[in-house]
Amino acid sequence: MTDRPLALAVIAGTRPEACKLAPLAPWLRSDAHWIWTGQQPHWPAELPLPWLPLAPLPHPLTRRRLEALLAEQIEQRLRALAPAAVLVQGDTASAYAGALVAGRLGLPLIHLEAGLRSASLRSPFPEEGYRRRISRLTQLHLTPSVLATRALQTEGVAAHTIEQVGSTAIDGLLGRQNSNGERRPIDLLVEVHRRENAGAALVRLARALQQLEAQGWRLRIALPPNARWREHWQAAWPDFDPGHPRWLPPLPRRAWLHTVQRARLLLSDSGGAAEEAPYLGTPLLVFRRHNERPEAGASGHAVTLSTTAGAAQLRTTIIKQHQRPMATAAPGLAQRMPSTVSSARLSAGLLHDCGHFDGRGSHCTGSGGTRRCRPMAARRDRCAFGRRPSAVWLSRDRRLLAALGQQRSDCRPGQRRSRGRLAARPLG
Repeated sequence: MTDRPLALAVIAGTRPEACKLAPLAPWLRSDAHWIWTGQQPHWPAELPLPWLPLAPLPHPLTRRRLEALLAEQIEQRLRALAPAAVLVQGDTASAYAGALVAGRLGLPLIHLEAGLRSASLRSPFPEEGYRRRISRLTQLHLTPSVLATRALQTEGVAAHTIEQVGSTAIDGLLGRQNSNGERRPIDLLVEVHRRENAGAALVRLARALQQLEAQGWRLRIALPPNARWREHWQAAWPDFDPGHPRWLPPLPRRAWLHTVQRARLLLSDSGGAAEEAPYLGTPLLVFRRHNERPEAGASGHAVTLSTTAGAAQLRTTIIKQHQRPMATAAPGLAQRMPSTVSSARLSAGLLHDCGHFDGRGSHCTGSGGTRRCRPMAARRDRCAFGRRPSAVWLSRDRRLLAALGQQRSDCRPGQRRSRGRLAARPLG
């Protein structure tokens, strides 16, 4: 036993991870360890989080070498910090390496944005494989939508380990004023960065964009931070000049959201865009072969743009969507997409002591005589998480309040325990 409360280790290494984890910061305990893996060299300067950087990585790296180096460095840091649990987000190499190390050390693993599935291991690659492997190592799955929850249940994940909390990516948009009535000077904003869209698909898209620009369209194309993608665009666009106004450098999140709101139409292969664009009121063209976030399409706020179509067909589809009436912001998607209550606040509440982690190293669910506790890595005097959101505030969503209410009392000795998929081992 120890008198020192053990903290949560939060692992990230890319800008999207940082943006989606940052809303949790005010609701987690102040001694949480924010570990930056360096998968992308620099964390977002606009997110003032107490990052603990790992040793710089010798980029560029092959995928397998990157995974190995990340796992090695994360393990060294977690052994030194000895956290109570590990939190990873999404489907990056950093999240996957963090999940592997948590399993190796017998630490409870929490997966934020769990359950997203595209139904194809090849698209997106390797993200879809990362998601499925992380799920097998996770004790607490925090899902963003009904479909994500159902996907995990279909795969046989125990229902008591799944909590539908919505998307923390939307938390930063809830207070953002919608700009449906404002002038939108950008006809088409383009954001393409997935590896499966490099090559022939990008060449066809570039031809369509050049034809639109020749017709007088005002285009803006966002250049990803990855230097390889600048090379891809240079190969696909004959007179590529990064100094031309059509090319946008990597922007801070706030500036990027403002740019999206100034666009008449957004063409993107980003998963985050499928969440954010409906709430910003910007129609979306999803340039993907497989999509793990179909809710925006089902609501009419997004249309899939085929990556195998020719330049003429791409141009026709883009023009057709551009001529449609402007979409309105979609807070009504809360039943199918992220919740309109604060997902970050709710997620932190689910990680509270006397909640999923009861301070004695168990993951607890249920209430009364049906309560079950899952053994975790080691017995803890005090747990790692911040204060629970108030019942008054959470009463706006009765279903989620009921879910939280089932987590309140501590486990008592002698109660029934369930066997987890991952056998927990002492740290060391």
